[in-house]
Amino acid sequence: QLIEDNELVSAFRKFDGESAFNSGGIYLFVLDADGQNIYHAANRTLVGSDFAKLVDLDGRPFGQNLITNTASSGSWHNYRTGIGWRLTYAPKIRGGQIIAAGFTAPN
Repeated sequence: QLIEDNELVSAFRKFDGESAFNSGGIYLFVLDADGQNIYHAANRTLVGSDFAKLVDLDGRPFGQNLITNTASSGSWHNYRTGIGWRLTYAPKIRGGQIIAAGFTAPN
């Protein structure tokens, strides 16, 4: 219900403190319709960042790709980081926000 009422951050705050999203390479994040990170359960330093400017270890603009290529039915994305490949599933919801979750596969 909170997601439908555009209270995304409030809806996902219940995951704060969930060890599953703070260790083991599992992550959950939310982008607003402009591509700004408004919630990240595993890495709070990313909140407020412009996801469109992020590139992976190979220099690929994975942030812009995720924003541009995410469909309402959901889309898989992958990008390489210093700790491994990130495999992310993300649907775009009504209002244009993106809810993404995934895991890191070690190199």
